Amino acid sequence: MARKLLGVLLAALMTACAVSEGVEQKNAVTSGTGKRIEGVKDSLQRLKGAFEAGRTSEFMQLVSQAYVGETTRLETTLTRDFVRARNISLSFTYDNITFDEKGAAFVAVTFSLGYTDADTGKQAAKKGETTLLMRFEDGKYKLAEMRSPPLFGIE
Repeated sequence: MARKLLGVLLAALMTACAVSEGVEQKNAVTSGTGKRIEGVKDSLQRLKGAFEAGRTSEFMQLVSQAYVGETTRLETTLTRDFVRARNISLSFTYDNITFDEKGAAFVAVTFSLGYTDADTGKQAAKKGETTLLMRFEDGKYKLAEMRSPPLFGIE
């Protein structure tokens, strides 16, 4: 009887340990994803800061070499935007951040953009929802694609 009870207790203990290990693994995966999400958010905040300040070269440092579209065209568009707009103010909320098996981040945001037209002095604004693709390069997430309407852009 004592052996049978000892066997049941041993089996219960082993099961508890296996379940505990599974929880620890799940938490490790979650914390890894949490770090990736924070990396994406950090890069987007840096892009936002450079965009609001009109710093094209700083912005372009956070654009992927694999950017969909031409990086030169993006840079030219941003430079033109910074000449035409003053007091740029961008806010956005994250609707969703997901990762594919290669580590690329798909970021859905709802945004609000306000600025002063440099020619007329009139206030302008736009709101929208868009999706961005971020790729991990050089130790940080970089902008690889912007769907329309673009988050970073006056037009």
